[in-house]
Amino acid sequence: MTPKDLLKLLENKDAVTLDDSKIIIYSQLEEAENIVSEEKCISERDLVK
Repeated sequence: MTPKDLLKLLENKDAVTLDDSKIIIYSQLEEAENIVSEEKCISERDLVK
């Protein structure tokens, strides 16, 4: 889920609840963690060479 998707989702809602914002924050955190772990894998592979 990209930030643009989140914006569309929020625009369609009349009100954003606290739960919604928690879900959004968690999904953003998970995405960030995935990116970081991918970068780690890449750098480890580079070191092996």
